[in-house]
Amino acid sequence: VNADEDIDWIIVFGHYPLYSEGGRSSRIGNAFENSFNKYNVDMYISGHIHHYARVQVNDITYIISGGGGAELSRTINPTNPNTKKSTITFQYCTIEIDGSQLYFKCISHNGILIDECQLTPRKG
Repeated sequence: VNADEDIDWIIVFGHYPLYSEGGRSSRIGNAFENSFNKYNVDMYISGHIHHYARVQVNDITYIISGGGGAELSRTINPTNPNTKKSTITFQYCTIEIDGSQLYFKCISHNGILIDECQLTPRKG
């Protein structure tokens, strides 16, 4: 990845969250966190937990988008100070990339904007 100058964005997808509003998952974190930092991952998107959360750690944006496909989680435990937004609702996410800008949005099932952020690539 670092050897290919044509790669501007590194977005990783997985089922289990590495970070959530409740803290860090040692199981996933121990396996992947060093590689995420080494290769300048910009964003990690996961599901598993049935709600929405955005957490920012070491310039990496962690998204939990589990707002569909099952009953919503009943509670959110927002103990992680790196949590930027969390909510329990059915939702979906969009990503638009325009050169050196990534525009991320989380939208509720009834069309209301829940959260948004703008990123620049970590690489470079």
